[in-house]
Amino acid sequence: MREDILKAQIHREYNLALENGRKDLLGFTLLTFKNYEVNWHHREVYKVLTQFQQGKIKRLMIFQPPQTGKALEVSTPILTNRGWIPHGDIEVGDLVLNQEGKPVKVYDVTDHYDIDSVQVNFDIDSIVCANQHESQIINNGKTKIVEASHLTRYFD
Repeated sequence: MREDILKAQIHREYNLALENGRKDLLGFTLLTFKNYEVNWHHREVYKVLTQFQQGKIKRLMIFQPPQTGKALEVSTPILTNRGWIPHGDIEVGDLVLNQEGKPVKVYDVTDHYDIDSVQVNFDIDSIVCANQHESQIINNGKTKIVEASHLTRYFD
């Protein structure tokens, strides 16, 4: 009997998540990913995606600039205009070096949060970064963008 009640409750929650997902993508995400941390840019994207889903927007293209929202361990040293500082101490207005070695301004920083991570080893050092952290690699003469969790495929 208890198992039937539990199954019925799970079924109701599932249907509620589907109903909310049809009305509001953010609501669906929060129901299906209990620990999802919403930031301001998520709300903007969800707002537009919901309008698209509802037919209020007929055509939609979303572009995310390279290297946004890719978490590094907070202690990772980053070269800035203030010298080498821990990644967790970067502030809006700091200048950091891009992949071409040119300084770029930091326009936003996110709250710190726990996320599945991987240690990536290099010849002389290593970093800890989110599984989804993107890196550009050159393998057999071909350039690819690869998430950290998939790097071992190329370097085993």
